Amino acid sequence: FSVDSGRALRAVLREHAGELTVVQTMPRPLNVLFPAYSEEYEEMPAPHIFYYRILGAGYVYRQCFEDTRFSFAQYDRAFERLLQTHDFFMASRVALYRLQSGYALTPSAARSYACHLQQHHESLLLELVQERRTDLIQSLLSLIEPDAQALNRACTAAREQHAAKEAALLLSRLSGKRTEQEGLFEL
Repeated sequence: FSVDSGRALRAVLREHAGELTVVQTMPRPLNVLFPAYSEEYEEMPAPHIFYYRILGAGYVYRQCFEDTRFSFAQYDRAFERLLQTHDFFMASRVALYRLQSGYALTPSAARSYACHLQQHHESLLLELVQERRTDLIQSLLSLIEPDAQALNRACTAAREQHAAKEAALLLSRLSGKRTEQEGLFEL
């Protein structure tokens, strides 16, 4: 799909309430993550009133259109709602994808995303190791400055899960941090 062709994207989003990642490769790589949501009707027996509930932040993300065109500004504003649902892993993935592409990203949205990633980088690193997402780990490490403790824990998790690629990437970053810190003592 092309994010700019809003009609097709909107039609797919209306039909699919689960998590969905839209990947656009041309003219430049772009991933847009739409979180899942659910809708439910609850009937109140006596007065025969139906109570309609939407659970999850994904519904708000599916409303980010101006006429038929997808709106990145509305998408970025929906991030605060996602944080209110306390789904920090999903919020971290949304932030990571948005910072990765940078397409139509305002400075204030970029700061909000970067701040979230910095605050939750340890848990995100652990999740990405578990999912064996070397590409996303590499992107995360290029966007934030993880502390040594978080890198050590992620390396341990990678070793325990026999995730060799992820462990190598994390160890490379960790050894770089040690070199920078111990650089004063080198001859």
